[in-house]
Amino acid sequence: MTAQPVKTSVGQEKSPSGLERLVFFSDGVFAIAITLLVLPLADAHLDDEHLTSELLGLWPEFLSFALSFLVIGTYWIAHHRMFNHIVRLDTPLFWMNLGFLACIAFLPFPTAVLGRHGDTAAAVVLYAAAMSVTGFTSAGLWLYASSRHRLIESGMDPRSVRHLTLRAFVVPIAFLPSILVAFISPPVAWVLWLVAYPITVVVRRLSGAPEEQTR
Repeated sequence: MTAQPVKTSVGQEKSPSGLERLVFFSDGVFAIAITLLVLPLADAHLDDEHLTSELLGLWPEFLSFALSFLVIGTYWIAHHRMFNHIVRLDTPLFWMNLGFLACIAFLPFPTAVLGRHGDTAAAVVLYAAAMSVTGFTSAGLWLYASSRHRLIESGMDPRSVRHLTLRAFVVPIAFLPSILVAFISPPVAWVLWLVAYPITVVVRRLSGAPEEQTR
């Protein structure tokens, strides 16, 4: 017999199959987006005579690919952690998740622009803005689900809730200053993006979050 969703309150349902479908669909979008990042490199026109110099000339594309791969991977890990604790669904959560996935699906475009025009303010601003909007959308999803334990486990440790909330804002906040810096020096803006991971480590220490178990 197929398990039926259990109604928990108006507009909500507790459905393991519904959660699984949402997560599987989200994972598919992440997988496609992260795969599309390599297309600018695959489309590069190379010839045997100048192969070495042409490969070296692709360093902006390689760097933008690596950076976006890391950031999208970070967003995927954050999404996975969130849905380790989200146990109920409602319509706003579906739409917020779709909005977040739309941002993820868009990221290969600013990545390609950055790889080809990374020394211009316009390309850097587009990239930083896209990453920031994606991060704030992810954070908004978690804030909605965790507020008053709306859709998360009722007994979830408040330290873990606080930790995930703080961590959700690290990447988008790290990208925000680079938008202004890009108008002065695009290369310096690139450097600012590299501080996201160290800040994440600091936030984890300060939040005092317990070690998380995946499932």
